[in-house]
Amino acid sequence: MTFDEMTDVQKKYCSALGKVEQLHFQDGNGQKMNGIWYYLLDDEELVEVSKVLGAHLGL
Repeated sequence: MTFDEMTDVQKKYCSALGKVEQLHFQDGNGQKMNGIWYYLLDDEELVEVSKVLGAHLGL
């Protein structure tokens, strides 16, 4: 994106920032494997967040 395109996006969507709903994972943990850091999700929490996200998307 060009700088002008980025500022245009910011102008159009800045007001939407306060209306964005966020989903967070709380029960996972980090682990380094083969030199790469991974965040491992809790399986039960992943299922619950997936259900909420699916409902928001109408799936």
